[in-house]
Amino acid sequence: MKIIKKLFSSSKNNEDKNLLTALGFIDEHFKKLEIDTELQGSFLRVYRQPEIHITKLDIQSHDNSNSWLAHGVVEFRLNPERSDSWVIDCAIGIGETREEALKNFSENWCVFTAPAPLSLLLKEASFDAVLLAPNDSDGFPGWEGFSAPFLMRGSDERKNKIVNFLREEPVLPKLAELLEPDFPAPMLVGIRIFWGHNGDRVDARVAINDIEHPKATERLVNIMTEFAEQGEFATFGQFVLLLQKT
Repeated sequence: MKIIKKLFSSSKNNEDKNLLTALGFIDEHFKKLEIDTELQGSFLRVYRQPEIHITKLDIQSHDNSNSWLAHGVVEFRLNPERSDSWVIDCAIGIGETREEALKNFSENWCVFTAPAPLSLLLKEASFDAVLLAPNDSDGFPGWEGFSAPFLMRGSDERKNKIVNFLREEPVLPKLAELLEPDFPAPMLVGIRIFWGHNGDRVDARVAINDIEHPKATERLVNIMTEFAEQGEFATFGQFVLLLQKT
């Protein structure tokens, strides 16, 4: 029994260490951007009140290779006392070491999610985020919001094809009719869109506040069919924070 307790204690200590390491990397990234932060034990305070919490973090060897994969959930709590103001999204990071995977996990969240809630705090599009107006052709019909920068990976040719396609056929408006009826609140809704193809299979996910929406995910797969058929590696992702319906 003592051996089992020791194993559980060791696992918990490793989890806590990973969380603190990842929070430290977020803190470093924000400080480089001259964002006011302060580590407070198990969370990071931003601009004196909002808090950043990593509520789930797993790290494991990646696809039987020598690399590591970190995957977790980060909550940007605009008002820590009100859960309906928490911006929730997931992130991943791959690295040759555990520490590098944690660093890439943190930086991916900082670059491809955080600019949206930061823009709301600063009351203007910041850190390469884009303001979406209710009538924008690539926005969410009837809603104001901020889109964090697009995540794009693959060959230059492949990325250019996807970017040109998304300009002509924006994905977000095509998912709107499926997503909006399932919004949990009339304001501050986070939407994660992810599509990837590694040559063998397609991975896709559309989520509301980090809860997957199967019908929207299926529609995303159908929209991107022509790129899956080409069989080359590519990924794209977008995080949108909808503020309110106008």
